[in-house]
Amino acid sequence: MKHAVYEWLPDDGVYYAHIPELPGVWASTAIEEALPAALQEALEGWVALGLSVHHPLPEIDGQTIDVAHVASCLRLARSADATLLIATLRNLGFSGPYPGGAHEYMAPGTRRLTLPNPHHGAIGQGLLSRLLRQAGVTRAEWEAQP
Repeated sequence: MKHAVYEWLPDDGVYYAHIPELPGVWASTAIEEALPAALQEALEGWVALGLSVHHPLPEIDGQTIDVAHVASCLRLARSADATLLIATLRNLGFSGPYPGGAHEYMAPGTRRLTLPNPHHGAIGQGLLSRLLRQAGVTRAEWEAQP
């Protein structure tokens, strides 16, 4: 946190810190001793968000993070949502989703993969693994997708 700038804001009665090289990374607390931990939490959230949406992270002191590589390594370690699952399957040659009675499905040629219905939130690791296995998609194929 050597790049952090700390200051007291007397009008607000809080301690404030930010990292100038990382727009949006800031924290404020009423207790000065709590500020470094609050700034660390803000930084971790900022990096996690950047990774989840594949935004490039800035270089600091000659250090970079290859966001695409890290995100691809984490694809099965985290849950996916229906949008990510559908986009990845399309990249792998599936078409759809198509209406199919109670559940939508996607199809690569003559095979058919039934999708969870409706799945507006996260698809957990277990369900994701089963869906990929049913689709005939290997972990390597899943992780290789952008």
